[in-house]
Amino acid sequence: MNATTVTIGTTPTLICAISYGTCGAIVQNSGDVPVFLGNQSVAPDNSLSLAPGQVITIPGGTDRGFTLYGVAATDTGAVTFLDL
Repeated sequence: MNATTVTIGTTPTLICAISYGTCGAIVQNSGDVPVFLGNQSVAPDNSLSLAPGQVITIPGGTDRGFTLYGVAATDTGAVTFLDL
């Protein structure tokens, strides 16, 4: 398991791609601005908001795996994820 930090801008940025059969991921907003999480079309109005310092766990076990994208409403943010 490795933690990876991704810089998030105001356009959708790939945070991680979780393949089939993995256990999931832990995602933390490690920046100073809110980050919004979703698919490749993520925007502040159609996503999950992650406040600075907030952590979420995304369970694995899906039939297809998934990709997670993020976008910052303003400025630049950062997200750190750990795939399990």
